Amino acid sequence: MDATVATAVVVEGVGLHTGAPVRVTLVPEDKPGIVFRRADLPGTPPIAALPPSISPATRHTVIRNDAASVATVEHLLAACWGLDITALDVAVEGPELPVGDGSALIWVEALQKAGRATFSRPQTPLVPRPVRLEEGGSSIALAPAAAWEVHFAGVFPDGRRYEVTWTPETDFVAELAKARTFCRLSEVAGLRRMNLARGGNPGNSLVWIDGPVTEEMRREMNSWWPGVSLACDGAGLLESQRLRSPDECARHKLLDLLGDLALLRPVVPCRVAAIQSGHALAHRLVRQCALGQHARETMADLEGSYG
Repeated sequence: MDATVATAVVVEGVGLHTGAPVRVTLVPEDKPGIVFRRADLPGTPPIAALPPSISPATRHTVIRNDAASVATVEHLLAACWGLDITALDVAVEGPELPVGDGSALIWVEALQKAGRATFSRPQTPLVPRPVRLEEGGSSIALAPAAAWEVHFAGVFPDGRRYEVTWTPETDFVAELAKARTFCRLSEVAGLRRMNLARGGNPGNSLVWIDGPVTEEMRREMNSWWPGVSLACDGAGLLESQRLRSPDECARHKLLDLLGDLALLRPVVPCRVAAIQSGHALAHRLVRQCALGQHARETMADLEGSYG
């Protein structure tokens, strides 16, 4: 059984990386699959949320169809995963989805407001071969299983190791949706120089102070975040911030991973185990799992429906 939204709903905000204002309309769809459309571009080009659409990107997920792209789709896709929304038309007026507070709550609230409608359209799910990838100290593995289980483990900015798991029995809204994105203060300037995190600020990202704060750093940060104190609490967070759970950063990494795995749908249940991995390794995993005619035909069918 597939599920979509019952009515259209609009979400507005700014992009985390571009800082650009954007308007998104989530529209009911009666065909399986999630398709983004750049409604602000001539011809409203469609971009299927499938592995062949993944475009190279740093620290977020970007999907592309020729010259049209949509950035930072992972939180919406994770919300669709967690609420089991498998069909959606996403009209985007801008280059990137809005970040909200840095979690998936903006999308969960929109999907819940829109309501839920179901339909039956039989599909042949992808049956991937077992895959294991390693890079440096990171790894990710996937294999078909009797039931879904997605596990993430890693060491985070507070120096502690956390492990979190999603299964179909997990309360996605209570346990994962509110976990916010995070970065180290030492990374912010570098991200800005890469033309990333232009819309990032302490209101939508947890910021960990991970070293001495120089006067030069204070001046630079004040030009981006006027009036924000760079003092920190005992955990190393900015003093104005508090964790929603001790393992919030780990929960957010699992949230991101679910969003990337959503690009594989439809797929049989799998067990996924990730250690200290990020988007880049997850993208490699998803593309490798989807190699084959089935993925190409599914993408062609989806984009053809919106041509």
